Amino acid sequence: MINLLYSVYLDDQYRIRLPRELCRQMGLEPGRELSLRSSSKGVFLSNPNPYCAICGTRQGLRPFGRRFLCTACIRWIQETSLKGKKAPSSQKG
Repeated sequence: MINLLYSVYLDDQYRIRLPRELCRQMGLEPGRELSLRSSSKGVFLSNPNPYCAICGTRQGLRPFGRRFLCTACIRWIQETSLKGKKAPSSQKG
């Protein structure tokens, strides 16, 4: 991903609106939780430690609506009918 600089403005309720292009690049959907951190160098906005909504791993994640799924769970969903099958175990790392 290319690092870009965007200009944003506070509205009268102290909200900022993120550019649509940035949201698409980051896989952000309305309602997604974000982390806001301030320091002497500025204010930083980031995704808060995303994890797979099924198994909890933090590796190989892909955006899925307002959550994330790992590639193993995506493969599992594609290969099974979800009936009588056990979800992959957590690969937390």
